[in-house]
Amino acid sequence: MSQVHRFSDFSVKVVQADLLRLVGYKTQHAPDGQLQTLIAEATAEAEKLAMPQAMFALFEKKGVPEGSHLFSFFAGSPDAGAASAAASESASTLRGQEVALSVCTIGPLLEERVSEYSASGELTRGLILDAAGSVLAEAVCDYANEKICAMAAQRSLYTTCRVSPGYGRWKIEEQKIIFGLLPADSIGVTLTRSFMMIPRKSVSFAVRLMRERPHGEPVSPCALCGREDCEFRR
Repeated sequence: MSQVHRFSDFSVKVVQADLLRLVGYKTQHAPDGQLQTLIAEATAEAEKLAMPQAMFALFEKKGVPEGSHLFSFFAGSPDAGAASAAASESASTLRGQEVALSVCTIGPLLEERVSEYSASGELTRGLILDAAGSVLAEAVCDYANEKICAMAAQRSLYTTCRVSPGYGRWKIEEQKIIFGLLPADSIGVTLTRSFMMIPRKSVSFAVRLMRERPHGEPVSPCALCGREDCEFRR
């Protein structure tokens, strides 16, 4: 494992288009006035409650358990999701030199506030705030991903799009591998027996670093996953 890189002195913003999609507005129709007010209030509250933290480290093949899906990243295995023409690339190109593993979170305050709203019967407000928290968690991932890409570029390496356990063919059980390799508890993230992260608004992911540029156009992580009905699908 290389040096562990931690980040906490940064802020994240709610992307309104992503929030609207999560609350059910996938078309051009705007929500009504009352809902717009709730969304604006939830956005402001979410950004205030968020305590973004991220960490990542680079790993070579020898540091990853043999036989795991994560191990296959070094062997030129295809993506961690469903096979697709857009995602297929030659094994020689996909063979990873290193893999960056990352854990990101916005902390526990937002989900605690969501629980308070649910307990007081303010279900709609709680649901919108929860969705805003999901958007912010992805924004933290974007921040960490950019740091990984910048480090790779400094070393004249290329990166793939990020993938996470629990999506596509990468089983959620392999969360324990990531948490065995990264000291995620140092940013307040732990793993339950069912491989879910606490705080809930936390995300883990992997990015491959390669010597050769991937063939074809850049691929969205959603193109690598077979969950067509996923609410987060872009």
